Amino acid sequence: MRKIILALVSVFMAFPAICQNVEVGTMKKIETGSPAYYPVLLDDGKVLTTSADYTGLVLTDLQNGKSHVLSAASGAGYNVRVSADKKNVIYQECSYTTGRRMVGYSSYALENGASRRLQVPQRSRSVDFDGVYAVSEDLKISVYRNGQKTVLAPNGEHRRYIWPSVSPDGKKLLYTVSGVGTYVCNIDGSSPVSLGILRAPKWVNNSWVVGMENTTTEEMSVSAVVMSKIDGSCRQTLTPSSIVAMYPSATEHCVAFSTDKGEVYCMEININE
Repeated sequence: MRKIILALVSVFMAFPAICQNVEVGTMKKIETGSPAYYPVLLDDGKVLTTSADYTGLVLTDLQNGKSHVLSAASGAGYNVRVSADKKNVIYQECSYTTGRRMVGYSSYALENGASRRLQVPQRSRSVDFDGVYAVSEDLKISVYRNGQKTVLAPNGEHRRYIWPSVSPDGKKLLYTVSGVGTYVCNIDGSSPVSLGILRAPKWVNNSWVVGMENTTTEEMSVSAVVMSKIDGSCRQTLTPSSIVAMYPSATEHCVAFSTDKGEVYCMEININE
């Protein structure tokens, strides 16, 4: 009996605690006019969406439903960034020259709608995003600060690190070890904390992150939006099983996600710390 109890304790310790700290309010479908995916929710009540293959980038106002095409280029919706001051959207535009992939970068000012070219199409990225940010390079995490690069492998070498991002206060790092799970560690790579399986994770604030927990078979796809505290003490599923909810993005008051059918939803939330 003692062995059984110890085994059960080990199982429960391996998974974050389930809780109900997040109140879910009204869920609304966003009219996008055509199938849309991979939403990026902005603090000013707008959302960015793209196509299934990341071609094009569209900005939609959640209040009035009006949309504006920022780019029709290939790759424009992949790894979209918002500047540290939250005034500009930064996106890439891919093209091909003699069979070679070229990448350019542009910015869009949210205040006045002005567009600006940051980098002409070339083989590699030379533009430096402002603030502290992280990218996946050569299977590891590269953290950039004021043009200085630090390469990290918090869970050891010979692993594949994906979906890295820096917390709003610049003190923590969120990332996924492929085939293992998602973690939060200090910005220097120390003290990693496991959050379990949480795919495509993103920051909500300095204490919470959001991602998806999904399973796909030949017969069906199941995917739910999940929020977790960064210390692993609380984990909560937000979406009903009737919806295949994927690739969420969140602020402290709203979560946006897309479905396998190209529908985009936004639901109100209230976080009780």
